[in-house]
Amino acid sequence: MRQHLLHALAIRVETLEFRTHDEGLCDARLYRCARSDVATPAQALVALLNHELHRVEDWAMEETTPEHVDHLLQRWLLPELVNARPVSIDPQEATHEIASLGDAIRNAIMERRANPARPWYSDRWGIFLDGQPLPLDTPILPEPLTESVLALQDNWNEKLYFCETRDTWLLYSWATGA
Repeated sequence: MRQHLLHALAIRVETLEFRTHDEGLCDARLYRCARSDVATPAQALVALLNHELHRVEDWAMEETTPEHVDHLLQRWLLPELVNARPVSIDPQEATHEIASLGDAIRNAIMERRANPARPWYSDRWGIFLDGQPLPLDTPILPEPLTESVLALQDNWNEKLYFCETRDTWLLYSWATGA
């Protein structure tokens, strides 16, 4: 796992964010890497989880160094995996869950944008790919899920799904702030 974490920065990972900063909906994030860029599903999972760690904790990606990797493993990655409740779920069920939350977030973004009585912060509310704004009709899933989805967390207030498509590995993350 240490080697996978050290190698994680060499793997190209895109981050698609549906951001609201709404306390109930919050943000949904979809991290993806090409299947051709990783040797194993475990390597993909560690690389994608590394990006989630740095996003959630607001840490610089450059902190994934030989000097810091043991700390990252002990303080975050291993506890995250130990606390996971892995369950295999049907790809159609996961697709529905991801798309439904994505649509709810998209609707909240559009309602907020259309409401002149509320301030609009274009850098905080919207759909972003690697930090760059995208059109609001951008789909949350780039292609259909093809294999069973491993739900690491699947609670009413927290979702963490490791997914596979024909060409990519995905990590879907959502949690309510309420």
